[in-house]
Amino acid sequence: MVRSKVRILSEELKGLKKELKNTAAREQRPKERLSDSLQKLKEQNFTNDELHLKLEAYEDIPVELFSRPTSGYSEQKDFAILLHLYSPKAYEFIKGYLCLPSSRTIRSGCNMWMLNQA
Repeated sequence: MVRSKVRILSEELKGLKKELKNTAAREQRPKERLSDSLQKLKEQNFTNDELHLKLEAYEDIPVELFSRPTSGYSEQKDFAILLHLYSPKAYEFIKGYLCLPSSRTIRSGCNMWMLNQA
């Protein structure tokens, strides 16, 4: 009886140690921001000065927010639509770094976005 409790507790301890190790590793990862991705766009000459100024408003968005789709219109969708409107080539490039909707979805959402901005 005591041995079974010890075995259960040692397995629980092993699981908690593994969870702690994973959490520590997750905390060590760099906190990438959208500004890093915008810098990549600029380095590849996909943006002009006008587009870069407009996209600066989105620089503080953490990249993690682009890792999974969200419902409704949000800053992420506004960013994606604005980038696609100015440069579909830049959109396709940055899509390799961020989880963004397909170009087709963006084109269909552009009309609604323009109505909301008016």
